[in-house]
Amino acid sequence: MAEKVNVAKLSPTELATLSKRLDTEMKRRSSGDTKRVLAKIRELAASVGMSIGDLAGNKSPRRTTRKTTGRMAKRPPKYVNPRDSSQTWAGTGRQPLWFKDALSSGKGADELRVANTAKR
Repeated sequence: MAEKVNVAKLSPTELATLSKRLDTEMKRRSSGDTKRVLAKIRELAASVGMSIGDLAGNKSPRRTTRKTTGRMAKRPPKYVNPRDSSQTWAGTGRQPLWFKDALSSGKGADELRVANTAKR
């Protein structure tokens, strides 16, 4: 067993040092306990062909991070600006100002639709 320490005779600085050492030792011991228990659980689960996830009830496989391919593919335009046919909008995301202005002036979205796109 470790030596006995009379904490009543320790200075505040010595008490703080002792407290830090005790906290460190407690964390080290509990970490070791946790690792040993997890290793034993993994070993037991593997012996019957299971994983820890199976034991926890996780039915779906672990998700992997999805690689991003950059921006989404450009969608064909659904709406066209009646004043400037070079300005189009696919109907997703924020509405362009020309579309908002046309709606506020009384035009309907169907009137701004590109000729070859059917209403969905």
